[in-house]
Amino acid sequence: MKNSTEKPRKIRLNSPFTLLGCGCSLVAVIGLLLIFIFLGVQVYRSRLDVRWSREDYAQCTKNLRYIGQAMASYEKDFHQLPAKLEDLTPHYLDVEYLRCPLEVKGVGVHYEYFPTAQQEGDVLVSCQNHRQGTVVLQRSLKIRAKQWR
Repeated sequence: MKNSTEKPRKIRLNSPFTLLGCGCSLVAVIGLLLIFIFLGVQVYRSRLDVRWSREDYAQCTKNLRYIGQAMASYEKDFHQLPAKLEDLTPHYLDVEYLRCPLEVKGVGVHYEYFPTAQQEGDVLVSCQNHRQGTVVLQRSLKIRAKQWR
């Protein structure tokens, strides 16, 4: 039996973790901090990745623009697309523009060329080396790439 003179305890609600108990609130805060630290490290490591370079991504997009201009000139002269990208050199395009900057650094692969592209929206040349996304030159000679924010 309870003593009638005993006062009921008051619960203080100073913290959202009060109801969890004194030990649980500390564990919850440490857990949240660890989650944020882990996510921050992941974002930082992805930015250090060679395949996340803005400069290389921009240069690859420029290369595909140059390839598009060379394709247009080649098609104007021969009334067809070249059989392979190397046919554009040296008259229409310098060799250096036929390689993604990441391929030059040894972490990427060749541009993929699709000479059978017929429709305006079909992929003509693509580069899948970048973590930002695929850079594509369409048959209409437009570049399709993920935009930076």
